[in-house]
Amino acid sequence: IVKVGTVDDLLRNAGGKHILQLKLERKIKGLELELKQAFPHCQIEVQDDNLLILASKERLALHPILSYLNKKDVAVYEARNVLPTLEEVFLKVTSRKEGNG
Repeated sequence: IVKVGTVDDLLRNAGGKHILQLKLERKIKGLELELKQAFPHCQIEVQDDNLLILASKERLALHPILSYLNKKDVAVYEARNVLPTLEEVFLKVTSRKEGNG
């Protein structure tokens, strides 16, 4: 046994990055560089032109991101906090144990 807890506890305490996925009303491929400058503490990726993914070591506050996009006339239709999978948590926990031994 390397870790004990509920599935929710394991996923929540997995550490790593906090990932926020935003579904937008329109394409924003041209705003990618501006977003990286506005939020330098985040890794930013634009997928399918209207799917924005932000990753950070710290939790991400929605208000600054939504305000920024609102000023650019970009509506946000959906926001999701992306959690790691159980497989990712297992690999992280077991590799951490092997590295210590």
